[in-house]
Amino acid sequence: MKSKKVRDILDGRSTILIEDGTVNEKALEKERLTIDEFLEQLRKKDVFRVADVEFAVMEQSGDISVMLKKEYQPLTADILGYHISSEEEPKTIIMDGHILSDVLKTAELKEEWVRKELRKLNLTLDQVYIGQIDSKGELSVQTGTESFPKPANSSPKDQITELVKRLQDDLMMRKELASNDKDRLKYQEALDQFRTVMHAYQNKQT
Repeated sequence: MKSKKVRDILDGRSTILIEDGTVNEKALEKERLTIDEFLEQLRKKDVFRVADVEFAVMEQSGDISVMLKKEYQPLTADILGYHISSEEEPKTIIMDGHILSDVLKTAELKEEWVRKELRKLNLTLDQVYIGQIDSKGELSVQTGTESFPKPANSSPKDQITELVKRLQDDLMMRKELASNDKDRLKYQEALDQFRTVMHAYQNKQT
């Protein structure tokens, strides 16, 4: 446990399979990985194109860790510059039709509040299989056959608005990650054209 050299001898070392976007053929041969097996392992990580990978390592456990190139990484709030408050683990306050008093006390809630929230859902306590409180203090319930509250069905207009926002965010991210001014200009032109088209569409709807 104390000696890194001994650990390397007993457990082996991690092997770099892809570095700077380039596959290391000798490393694959060393780990006795065929190309088919390697591609299968990448697909298990939801990676279908080797060119999208910046870095891939075979760990001592035999698992392959993959880091995509920046332009192919999923959009995150951090990349888009959004601040999101930390999420707390949901607390299970109802199980098999019984309120868990200790957990309820920890959540600083009262039984009367729980029963009031259940009435809003047209449910009684004995109908609840699992009841949880999230970090916003909202109650969600499973009956074993249904979940409550029911998700709201968004209209086509709302779905289009959400899709447009995601497309804009994606173009803005690609512009920020562009490696040179020429590419940044292309993304900006695409953004301008996109906004012009959407403005015309919105005017047509009104």
